Amino acid sequence: MWGSYVIRSGQTSIYFGGDSGYGRHYHEIGELFPEIDYFLIEIGAFEPRFIMEKNHNSPSEALRAFKDSSAKILIPMHYGTFDLSDEPPNSPLKLLLSEAETSGMSDKIEVLTINESLDIK
Repeated sequence: MWGSYVIRSGQTSIYFGGDSGYGRHYHEIGELFPEIDYFLIEIGAFEPRFIMEKNHNSPSEALRAFKDSSAKILIPMHYGTFDLSDEPPNSPLKLLLSEAETSGMSDKIEVLTINESLDIK
């Protein structure tokens, strides 16, 4: 977990995932911080897996990490701006949204466009 942290205010809790491969630590974060409102996690720069798996989640792993944490809303990040790996830049978000729909979790994903802000209380 490189650079991950939790920000808590009186009303809201935000997890920022930094760069990390999938692992038990997401479940542990959910245990340490049981009321995470917003779960920001990387979904891009995940191919080829044999190089990237220790440092970057695939979209599928990001969704699994979100489930493990028991957070309320997943905000995907770290995708679609720079061509850093082997997958096409538009692939991570498409894969995440497809898997979220298949899992019945589309309403749990909040996609922000570049420079878009989210009003958090």
